[in-house]
Amino acid sequence: MSTRTTNHTVSVLGSGEPHRASAWPVVERIAATVASMGHDVVTVDLDRTSPTSWIPGLEVAFIADFGNGGDDGTLQGLLARCGVPYSGSDGAACALARDKLVAKNLVSSLGAATPDAVEVDYTAPLAAQVDRMAERLGLPFVVKPVLGGGSYGLHLATTRRDAMAAFEANRQYHRAFAEAFVRGRALTAGVVGVGGERVDLPAHEVRFAGGLPFLDAARLSEPGLIEMLSPPEVDRETAARAGEVAALAHDALGCRGLSRTDMKVTDEGEVHFIELNTMPALSPRSDLPFGAHHAGLTFEDVVRRVLASAFDRPPDGFALRRPPDRSSADALL
Repeated sequence: MSTRTTNHTVSVLGSGEPHRASAWPVVERIAATVASMGHDVVTVDLDRTSPTSWIPGLEVAFIADFGNGGDDGTLQGLLARCGVPYSGSDGAACALARDKLVAKNLVSSLGAATPDAVEVDYTAPLAAQVDRMAERLGLPFVVKPVLGGGSYGLHLATTRRDAMAAFEANRQYHRAFAEAFVRGRALTAGVVGVGGERVDLPAHEVRFAGGLPFLDAARLSEPGLIEMLSPPEVDRETAARAGEVAALAHDALGCRGLSRTDMKVTDEGEVHFIELNTMPALSPRSDLPFGAHHAGLTFEDVVRRVLASAFDRPPDGFALRRPPDRSSADALL
């Protein structure tokens, strides 16, 4: 792999709430890895500092925000507006991927299968809507927020009563939807890097303790509840198709540098796109490092490729106009 001869001051912008105990050590590991490449490194704790304290003088940003705000496009938009090169996808791609219904529509329009879905209308009575959803999607079906990640608000509704309770619980997210439940294996695959250094990682299988179809947010970070298998226990053609769907979703949503796509595979071998995460976790137990390992990449290889996405990136707004003085960041907040 090519090595850059120019060293930079790289600010690693990290977060971790609400799973700080597991997420922040990953931020520190990323910072140490970037430093080992010869760059000067500044670690910024986004949970405990204001942008006005770290935007002035920012040269290059490595986004390592694995908390609640790292993938909604806000941070990316702020950095773009200030003319700061940053790693990963731009604000538009993050916003598209974060809206699960938009992402499903875009990816399915390019030929990938995705489970049928119906958004709830919180201004109308729920009971009649749940009845129509059950008739259209069948039971059980999955209830989840339209926006967000980390398995927050995720429920498997086996009865209409379950569905009503799940939608009520998701009212705090303002938008939620029902998705047809796909029986089969859970597969995931990632993409790392840009240009000639891009690697489409092989798909692997994810199994949850007790045969559960997924884990909710409260249990997602608990050790010992997830088993990952590479290669997945599907035929080679199906595994290859899953990798193709992940690459298709990455490109369809305009992602850059890093992404992970979750899929379900039926017993008949049909691959269904579920969602894409533009800020997948990079902890040792997480899916993307696991997939990278089975593609022959080290953690340093992953970090180097993600950091490279900050350089020579296509214009995403700031290059189309004169950027503001970074010292006047207050005006943007």
